[in-house]
Amino acid sequence: MSGYALNFDGTSMMLPQKNITFGATWTVEMWIKPNNFDFGGLFGSYPACYTTTYGNGNLLINNSSGSNVNFGSNTITNQVWQHIAITHSNGLVVLYKNGSQAGSGNLNLNVGSVQCYIAGRPNHSPIVLSGAYRFRGQMDEVRIWRTARTADQISKNMKKRLIGNETELQALWTFDEGTGAPKDLTSGANHLSWVGNGGTWNQPTYVNSEIDFFKEKYLVKDNSDFKTYRNDTWITLGKTLTDSMFLLDGMDSIDGMLKSLDGLTNALHSLTSKQPELLLWTEEAPPISSTTIIPQMTSNTAPSGTVTATSTNGGYEPWKAFNSSILNTDCWYSQNTPSINNPEIIAYEFSSPKTIKKINIYSPENISINYSPKDFEIVAWNGLDWDILGSYNVTSWMQGVPKICTLENHKSYSKYGVRTTSSVGGSYFGIGYIEMFDAAHPAKNATIVGMPSSKFRYKVDFNGQSVIKDWTELTDQTVDDSVLISSAFLNSISPYKISVIAEEAFNSALTTNYGTITLYDTEPTLIATVKGQKLYVQIGDNELDKVRFRVSINKKQVYPATGDFTPLIQAPTTFDYFISASDIILGGMNLLEIIAEDEFGKSSSLGLNFFGDYSGLMFVDENGRYFSDNIGNVLNYMDFGRITGGQTTLPKKIRVVNKNGFPIHNLLLTMNAGASNSRSVIQISKTDSPFTPEDQLSYARTIEDEQEVPVFVRVVTNKDDQPHSGTFEIVVNADPV
Repeated sequence: MSGYALNFDGTSMMLPQKNITFGATWTVEMWIKPNNFDFGGLFGSYPACYTTTYGNGNLLINNSSGSNVNFGSNTITNQVWQHIAITHSNGLVVLYKNGSQAGSGNLNLNVGSVQCYIAGRPNHSPIVLSGAYRFRGQMDEVRIWRTARTADQISKNMKKRLIGNETELQALWTFDEGTGAPKDLTSGANHLSWVGNGGTWNQPTYVNSEIDFFKEKYLVKDNSDFKTYRNDTWITLGKTLTDSMFLLDGMDSIDGMLKSLDGLTNALHSLTSKQPELLLWTEEAPPISSTTIIPQMTSNTAPSGTVTATSTNGGYEPWKAFNSSILNTDCWYSQNTPSINNPEIIAYEFSSPKTIKKINIYSPENISINYSPKDFEIVAWNGLDWDILGSYNVTSWMQGVPKICTLENHKSYSKYGVRTTSSVGGSYFGIGYIEMFDAAHPAKNATIVGMPSSKFRYKVDFNGQSVIKDWTELTDQTVDDSVLISSAFLNSISPYKISVIAEEAFNSALTTNYGTITLYDTEPTLIATVKGQKLYVQIGDNELDKVRFRVSINKKQVYPATGDFTPLIQAPTTFDYFISASDIILGGMNLLEIIAEDEFGKSSSLGLNFFGDYSGLMFVDENGRYFSDNIGNVLNYMDFGRITGGQTTLPKKIRVVNKNGFPIHNLLLTMNAGASNSRSVIQISKTDSPFTPEDQLSYARTIEDEQEVPVFVRVVTNKDDQPHSGTFEIVVNADPV
């Protein structure tokens, strides 16, 4: 069911021909396979809203005011297809990865109707092409919705092949054209155009998609006839149901037959059956087989299929790699040493084409791993040449444990093989056992899902003025639901009137029921962590009440400095506080206490014991002792002892530890001063072997919180120098990420 995807090399992006509306609620979803973790924009409208991937798999979304939600490292996986969806609902941003929630944060991204871009980011607005952040990798099935999709909607539909007429779908680019600029499949026809990086850029290329999308088709059974609805007419297809009926004539959507004809009826009312049946047909990718589909071979041609190899070492014939034994005496060995120019290939040919999805390879047992393959490829014969399905490098084989090669293969071949270009020991090699696992034809099934005449939707109103739950999706199931009512809706008036309004799908008949509520208040929720001398607090409230709080350390109130509580703040909220060294016991345990209460007086408290530690960039010796505190006071000296004139000391290792509570980069260490009136010099180096002295040591990479950088120091004395003692100073600076 796969079509095409687009491959970007990092020099271009795509620009919709019309504006995209990012209102109070919206969703953007796409499939991506990054090629590296360079800065790469996914979508947005700079600077109003833009989403960027960067180092260590980070995903970041920003707004024009400079605020952002950073979903953290390892959010995005390199070289792997993954589904990413970002929803926005009145300032709440939620990230979903492969259908599951992967992070959230508060950020106002209600930017209205704006010029959008896909797979890149210009640095300025209006668009300036030079220096833009461009996505590098593959992308498929980009969708933009006017609503904040739910987790259930995202997970159930991320691999479903959409057609463009889905409710609230604003734009849909499947990239299945295979040539030319991608088309928007919605009625908005917001087609894409290529945008380059200055004058030198490459247009994205179409590649075969590796996503197993599935289709849905509908037919209606009217008494004994199977029918479809097309061009406002029922068409009878026959009395015997077949797959081709669904594929050739099935309805992609049931919206047409549900459309009202006269305000009271729709196309279903013209059927002769009083109880017509709606049939849903799906075609989706099947699971991989659980056992190898190659029989236990007893020769190169028995019991079925054909085993071949480019060479054979003595009696270790090729078929022995397919007989389930991995003993070194019962395996296949090559006669020759493999190389890039002369690879060794062992292959199995089926009697009919198979779609192999996984291959397991065992090395020979009870023999040195030097006689195992090192660099090899899984290949398939296309009739003229070998297609490469996967490349591998294995240097640490474990006896009895296979190398599992999972393949993104969507074609059927008769002949598959392992092509080896080097062995672990650099000589001939062997393979103990090869297993191959296939995927059968797409699973197809037709099920009766019930006519949507029994479906309904509902909403919940408050006091006839406010909607506290908007219209739901249509359902025909019994509903057991609950609705959270913010105390912001509640005042001294009582009782409060709640209206549940249900609407039938066909004739819009409304049913309303009423109830009353009384105020129920729960206490605020508190989460707090201490890193170094930085306190991070999250305060929430189930009813979204306003909250206030205070913070004490070792029974002394430190925030707010005056007064009992902070002013009331709308929950949820976050609070960061730098703890003064004078308020804590450095090197010992401290007690942090937070008390929060909502606007109705419901309170909660949190006690947290934490170790009093310094904050900032700290110098530490190999025993964990600090050389100075975070304001420069000396705590310990690096003692080289007595040094003979003309001697160069052995390097001593110190560590620069990031205790800021946030990542840093552009770390710079500078030698500030040496021993006075001395010909001796102090040298610093990044490594001790070799020791390469530099006046400054710089590190551009990102250094996470609690990560450290080793530095090596030595003293080089002059034989003509007079006896003396002295001190030296190393200064460190860095930029926050």
